[in-house]
Amino acid sequence: MIRKSNIALLDNDPREVIELAAGARKVPRATNPRLHALAAHQQARGWALHGDATRFQQQIEDAATLLHEHPADHDNAAYLPAPVQLGRAGGAVRRRLSGLRADSRGRPHP
Repeated sequence: MIRKSNIALLDNDPREVIELAAGARKVPRATNPRLHALAAHQQARGWALHGDATRFQQQIEDAATLLHEHPADHDNAAYLPAPVQLGRAGGAVRRRLSGLRADSRGRPHP
């Protein structure tokens, strides 16, 4: 599901990116925690493509938390690069996020 989500990202389809990544996160926790972190990271990319900076940040934090809770299950460099690498879809994501402004409650709006 994560691979399909990545293809949807390359197709600039934020809804499909988010739904597929969310589906990958529903796999039972017996799966390697880094795969759940990768799915959260992919979901964040979908929210960024959608233009929702708040949900993007929440998903990035979820991914980081998953990795921090399971330090023996990952090597520190491989799974969540900083800054977030958005790949070929990065230009569209950056344009959408740069156009957002926060309201008085810190919520983004166009």
